[in-house]
Formats: sequence, structure tokens, C-alpha cells
Amino acid sequence: MVFHKIDNLTSLALHMIPQATMWNLKWITLDHEKSMKPEDRVWLTLSDDIPLSKFFIWPLSVYFIWFICYYAINFKIALKRIRSRNYDNMLILYERQEWSRKMLHFLGKENVGIMFFLIHFNFFFWCHMFSIACYYSYVFHTFAIIFWLSWSVWNGASFYMDYFAKKYEASLQKMKDVEQDLKNESSENKKTKWTFLNKYELI
Repeated sequence: MVFHKIDNLTSLALHMIPQATMWNLKWITLDHEKSMKPEDRVWLTLSDDIPLSKFFIWPLSVYFIWFICYYAINFKIALKRIRSRNYDNMLILYERQEWSRKMLHFLGKENVGIMFFLIHFNFFFWCHMFSIACYYSYVFHTFAIIFWLSWSVWNGASFYMDYFAKKYEASLQKMKDVEQDLKNESSENKKTKWTFLNKYELI
């Protein structure tokens, strides 16, 4: 939540608005529409007894289809182009961070693609489990929204504290530099005056 950076606000909106929208649909709108006639309902009525298998078969199928396409483009078809033009993608983002770079190269540089898949799938899987918990628990879902929003506020506040502290330190340093320049200038003027007086034997 950094108000003067459009990238930060866009990222926050992309993550928080869908989560808040789904919370409203699941726990308010759909619950309200249960009391309405089927022809008057706007949203899909979801049943609470959806088998867990549906939460894994379809999402995992879609994920693997996506990853096959992603792997083919980023590791085979367009790899040289991406590197030469310095494009950003998830792999490059992982390689820039020390902790993830070590994990990517755990099996050697030739197996970076395999490690990337394992890391990314692990992240996807646990986030998916998190979303299932949100679907089944009102308390957990509400807590998740409050937690992420509070974290964004904390990160924004920390950024501003750091940002303004650095600006303040830079301002103090500039003031010290100006003060030092004025002292040096004053010292030079005195020295020049002393030399002038001495030269003409006025002292």
C-alpha cells in the first residue's frame, strides 16, 4: 500500500479485489440468493457438499496444461530471445534472489527447469490448499483477508518510514556539506586577507 507508486497499488488491487469479491460472493451473495427463486438468482449457486476431488482434478489438470505451455515457451522456444532482450519472467525473478537461485541450481544448472517446476508446483499446491480452506471456513477466509490487508498496510508503512528516513539523512548530509563548504570558503577568505595584508606590510 504505497500510494505514490502505481505499480504497488496495481499489484495490491489485483490481489485484494478478487479475494474480497470472492469472500462477498461466497459468504454474503450466494447465501442471500438461497432464499430467492431459481429464476431470480444472478450468481451460480454452489453447494457446500462439493467433493474434494473436484477441487484437485480440475485445478491440477489446468495447472499442468498451463505449465507445459509455459515450459515450452520459456525453456525451449523463446529462451534465447528472452535472454537476449532481457525480458522478465518468473524464472529470471527466481534467479535474481539468492535463496531461490540456490534452490534452482540444487540439481545443477542443466536441471534448472526441473527445479523450477518443483518449486513452482509446491507454491501452487499450498496456495491451492489455502484457497480450499477459505472456501470451507468463513472464519479462516475472513482472517485471511484481514491478514493480507494488514500486511499490505504494514509493508507500506515500513516502506514510507525507510523512504523518508533516507530522504532525511540525505538532507542532513547536504546541510553538512553546505556548512563545510561555507567553513572552507570562510577559511580561504581569511587566508587570502592575511596574505594581502602581509604582502603590503600592513601588519
